Amino acid sequence: MAGRLRYAGKLISGALLILSALLMLSIFLASSSLAFDEVVSGESCSLAPKSLSPTGEPIPQGSLIVLWEASHGEPLSSQDWVFNWTAPEVDSPLKVTITLLATTVEGGCISEKEIEVTVRPKIAKISIEKGCIFSPPVMVGHNVTYTYNVTNTGDLPLGNVVLEDVQDWGTGCQPALVSGDGGILDPGETWIYHCPYTIPDPYDYIRLRTMGERSTRMMLELTQRMLEMRGRLQIKLENLRGLYRRFDSTKAVLSVEHEVRERDRFHCLSL
Repeated sequence: MAGRLRYAGKLISGALLILSALLMLSIFLASSSLAFDEVVSGESCSLAPKSLSPTGEPIPQGSLIVLWEASHGEPLSSQDWVFNWTAPEVDSPLKVTITLLATTVEGGCISEKEIEVTVRPKIAKISIEKGCIFSPPVMVGHNVTYTYNVTNTGDLPLGNVVLEDVQDWGTGCQPALVSGDGGILDPGETWIYHCPYTIPDPYDYIRLRTMGERSTRMMLELTQRMLEMRGRLQIKLENLRGLYRRFDSTKAVLSVEHEVRERDRFHCLSL
């Protein structure tokens, strides 16, 4: 019968193929049914096609001839059903176009699918999750254990990882590694730290803080008073300077007054 193709033992009319024009073609990660649009610099992944006939039925692998092409990365092309592709090494985000061309074995139908993938640079990133192991109720002097899960959530291995826990008040806490090699923290790896801690008395630290605040307040008051005294002294000094500028030595007269008692009367003698 002319104009008819066979897929998995089923006949599909050539007229239907002409109306549909192309196969329904998608690209997915070979390890999952999810499409992807981002990959890390230098990362390898496997891509596989998912094709449906115009009637919506899956087309088996042996019924298609595929050709993969990539604008960057390795390899740039492949005719394998699964495309094992490695992203290029980049220092800044790069857009990569991956094209899949699928042709039926009989050559009666061709479909093309193109996706754009962002290749991003590798980043260094770390997360810390803090917890506490205790038996309630917790009171002053009781012992607790702080726990820390340190995870490398980036793309690069991390060395010289140092964990410190600075408390808002009370004694410090130095976590100790209880799980992990302490060498290189690889991407996705988690190290666990513990820190035994004795609950201090908050009153001691409140009292010290109050004393510090009181001393600061006294210093501010003393400084304010000294500034006020300095202002008053400057005003008096300016007054004296004004009097000196207005003093005329050529017109100055020395006058001495002396009181004399004579017969219960006072006379004023001027020299």
